[in-house]
Amino acid sequence: MKTRGLTYLNKLVLYGFVLGIVPLLALGFFSYIRTSGTIQDYVVEGNLQILKLSQSRIEQNLKTVEASATTMLHSPFVESVLSLPLEGKYYNEFEQLTGSIRQLQVFELGVSDIEFYNMHGKWKIGNKGIYPFNQEGTRPTLDIPQKTLWESNENGIRMISKKPAYDPDPDVIITADIPFSHLRKLLLDTSPLGSVFMLDGGMKLLGYQDESFARDFLGGTEIVNQLNASDGNMGKLNVHYGKQEYAVTFVRSSFTGWLYVSAVSINVITQESKAIGEFTIWICVIIILLVLIFSVMGSNRFYSPIRKLYATVIGQDMLQTSHNLKREDELQQIGTRFLSLLNRQQEMSGQIQGQVVQLNQFFVQKLFFGEVGPREIKEKLSILQFPQNWRSMYVMAIEIDTLEGSRYQDQDLDLLLFAVNNIAGELAPQHTLLNPIVLNESQLTILGTDRDDPAWEEDVYKLAEEIQRAVRTYLNISVSVGLSYAFEEWTKVPKAYKEAIDALRYRVKLGHETIISIRDIFADSPAETSYPVKISDELRQAVNASDLEQATLLLHQLVRELVVQPFHFHDYQFSLIRFLSELGSLLQDQGISIRTLMKDDESIVESLFKLRTTEEVEAWFKEVVVGPVLLLLEERRSHQFRKISEAVIQIIHEEYDTDLTLELCADRIEYHPHYVSKVFRQEAGVNFGDYLLQYRLTVAKKMLLETNMKISDISEKLKYTNSTNFIRSFRKVEGETPGQYRERMQEIPASGSGAK
Repeated sequence: MKTRGLTYLNKLVLYGFVLGIVPLLALGFFSYIRTSGTIQDYVVEGNLQILKLSQSRIEQNLKTVEASATTMLHSPFVESVLSLPLEGKYYNEFEQLTGSIRQLQVFELGVSDIEFYNMHGKWKIGNKGIYPFNQEGTRPTLDIPQKTLWESNENGIRMISKKPAYDPDPDVIITADIPFSHLRKLLLDTSPLGSVFMLDGGMKLLGYQDESFARDFLGGTEIVNQLNASDGNMGKLNVHYGKQEYAVTFVRSSFTGWLYVSAVSINVITQESKAIGEFTIWICVIIILLVLIFSVMGSNRFYSPIRKLYATVIGQDMLQTSHNLKREDELQQIGTRFLSLLNRQQEMSGQIQGQVVQLNQFFVQKLFFGEVGPREIKEKLSILQFPQNWRSMYVMAIEIDTLEGSRYQDQDLDLLLFAVNNIAGELAPQHTLLNPIVLNESQLTILGTDRDDPAWEEDVYKLAEEIQRAVRTYLNISVSVGLSYAFEEWTKVPKAYKEAIDALRYRVKLGHETIISIRDIFADSPAETSYPVKISDELRQAVNASDLEQATLLLHQLVRELVVQPFHFHDYQFSLIRFLSELGSLLQDQGISIRTLMKDDESIVESLFKLRTTEEVEAWFKEVVVGPVLLLLEERRSHQFRKISEAVIQIIHEEYDTDLTLELCADRIEYHPHYVSKVFRQEAGVNFGDYLLQYRLTVAKKMLLETNMKISDISEKLKYTNSTNFIRSFRKVEGETPGQYRERMQEIPASGSGAK
């Protein structure tokens, strides 16, 4: 049966109603169509269902009492009170426990008395007060294998539960008494035929519908022996009582071991069977209504605490807005909400832990940037549980030297810095450092000590060496370490941070995998520095002359010259910028933009300042500046030479019949004649005069073949001083006079025609 979308109350009513009417309908149906011989089975089945219903009601009551008592027994308050000695100063605690006991004695459960036994303190507490006990008879039995036992006494039944559950010598025992009268109320669901009663494991009568019949029936039959001999959880027996035969149905509880017994006279069954056909419909209708009424009433009673819990957990507003959208019953929604709350709690716990770490790192980062004042520093150190009494501190900056030759790429830099950060945090003693952080491609750590120990600085150096070895071992890369001056005040952290970073810049001179202290760098007094002007000029001349080999040699000398003693990083940076500017001027002189050297959006100066060793600087200048500048200048010269040569050739082709001279052409294209002569010879392979002569002779041969012009006229047109000079020049080049050339070329078609 699909019940999805029903409320839990509807389910209770539905299942209670179905549970009540199914046996009834089955009873009515089979009593109507079967013979009287099957009536006994029908009645037995009906009584069996009644027994099960009675068992369910009683055991539900007992389990509720057991669960409430166990919950109360394991509550922190009760545990704390029960561990107290029996002394008057704990009167308030005992009084509160007595109040809690009274709250547990609700009318629906039928609990008449609850008592707690402190087995080691030898005292008990209940409704009647608190009393000591010393005799064995004044305490409940301990010889029970399970944690909870239900037993009967002269007044009713008693629950005995101990803690620890399976310890033969428990610390605490709780008992709860339920009178027989309450059990009779729970059995007050009369059987259509016969009588229903309850027996404990010792076959003692616990509850009944008809006391006189039950006691007489148990005493006048062998039913007790037969029930003891049966080992099933349920069954039926036929016994003789008086002059009649009775059908006995029983159900054995797996929870308490009690027997629920129903006895009905077979003679009565036979008599009743005659009227079944007549009254079946009316009985069914009446009982269905009763079952419906009791199902609704009982379900409402059981549903009342669930309704309150649901309203509390889900909320009235959500209850109203989601009334038409519910796909789960109230218990499922409550369970879902609790799971959601637990998941949210776990998520919030994780987020809080992550935020605490981020807050620590954020504070340290602000400390490096100088964004916190002395008062805030003091407060945050206390809140974040950082050391506050350091007398001497250092800032240690660690940077990766290079990734070239390793298995890593540039995109792995952040991950590697994070790994270096973890290594530094693990190797440094926790009481000597603040949270290490990664900032601007550097790993930064504030180290401190509360001791006035001259060996502290040596310990810092040893830590730096240990970090270098660990990074080399685990990551297979080299790192350099920069150390600031020692300082005592937290407000000097930004200055120390700058000092540590400045110290790392001197790797340009000292190389990779070094430990550099800013104190060692400035230990000597500053000296005068000079720029290698001669080498720089020679290098520019080599670049301008496109001599790559000489330029590479001079570049190596220049870079090495910049880092010789005396050395200061700022002077070194300025010298690099100066040399870069000098190379840039070569390009600008040729009309080439410096932007042609930039491969990415990053500034070329920023790229230069990121270099950390002389080898990197030399390689960068060679690959990024000198080499490209040589190519650009060479391309510009080649383009310019071609342009000059093409312009001169065009003038010759267009104005060959004028008095052309090299000076005239150079003036037309606005270049010096000597420069034009050199360029033209390089591009054309001949000098200006020879090219002009060759072109005029080419034009002359065309005129000799295609026109009838006189040789003197051709000579005059080609600007020869006289025809003699023209003939001499023509003969010198062609090996014959113009007239002989014309005659020979005219005879070739005729001789070709004759041959055909």
